[in-house]
Amino acid sequence: MMSITHAVIALSGTTLLLGETSPLIIGLTVVGSLLPDIDTSKSLIGRLLFPISRWLENRHAHRTITHSLFATMLIGVVTFPLTYKIGVKPWLALSLGHLVSCFSDTCTKEGVGLFFPAADRAIYGNNPNYRLRTGSKVEYWILALFLLLSVWFTNVQLAGGFVLGFNQMLGIREGVEQMYNRYGGNHHIWVTIKGYNMSDISSINSRFLLVGRSSKEYIVQDKYGVYRTGEDIFVEHISSTVGESATTSEKNIVLNDDDAIVVLKEMSQFNPTVGIYLSGTLEIDDSEELQIVTDPGKFEAIRKEGNRVTLELCPIEQAILVLKDQFVYGTLTAKMITPQPKGL
Repeated sequence: MMSITHAVIALSGTTLLLGETSPLIIGLTVVGSLLPDIDTSKSLIGRLLFPISRWLENRHAHRTITHSLFATMLIGVVTFPLTYKIGVKPWLALSLGHLVSCFSDTCTKEGVGLFFPAADRAIYGNNPNYRLRTGSKVEYWILALFLLLSVWFTNVQLAGGFVLGFNQMLGIREGVEQMYNRYGGNHHIWVTIKGYNMSDISSINSRFLLVGRSSKEYIVQDKYGVYRTGEDIFVEHISSTVGESATTSEKNIVLNDDDAIVVLKEMSQFNPTVGIYLSGTLEIDDSEELQIVTDPGKFEAIRKEGNRVTLELCPIEQAILVLKDQFVYGTLTAKMITPQPKGL
């Protein structure tokens, strides 16, 4: 079997099993897939490491000791100390690349000495006419097939993996959770929700920005307002997609008998392209003057309890409208999404 065929088959297997597509994983997989053929000076790795391949070639038949489970275990043991530097998955990639390559050679006419030092060879297929010959048309078809599989597996892993893709297809919240945990820190996360508004039972099939989480539910936003799943929106089906690159950071705002509007407007003006969402509790001077108009179909992001106001992922624009003419005490946490998505 050709070196490139070994590499592509091993790469597809390792990508699937380890769920990784980093350059280090790919590189070690390819190296591992070439190692079995170090027992012949005619192979790519044999030419690169000629003294070693010549030494092995003079002592062992091709596809015996270096194509065995014993060789895979030896590679794993010898390279195990590297786990402290490069991690477990890269270490596994090297051994898996070797193992997959050995098993792929069982489809060749000669088979491999998989159980070396036993003399028997492992050969897949009873009919010799259907076994693989190096450089044949069949091998090129196999190469093309596994190349397509490698590309597909890589795209799946870059999109979050098979489990995430399956959860997304089913429209269950675990898929959204995984997507948010994986990409929420550096991308906009959009969710498509099918269900109905719990205030008037009107149907919903819309796209929202995922702002954050509240208990076990999600806070989402569209151009009309902010909503909380399970409270404002009954979710029948939910899926998520990764949007444009964005950074998410937090900033504390300490207010000590300050005019809330002055502080919040200044923050908004200095961050015109940033989505700012406020959380925390404030004490206010004049609770009777503070009026909060609630919309039964939307999330109550700001609410009054006596002389205290509690904000939970409240858009700064909404907070500015509510807290006018109020001097406040307390600390707010501003969640800042840069840039703010268009259309909100």
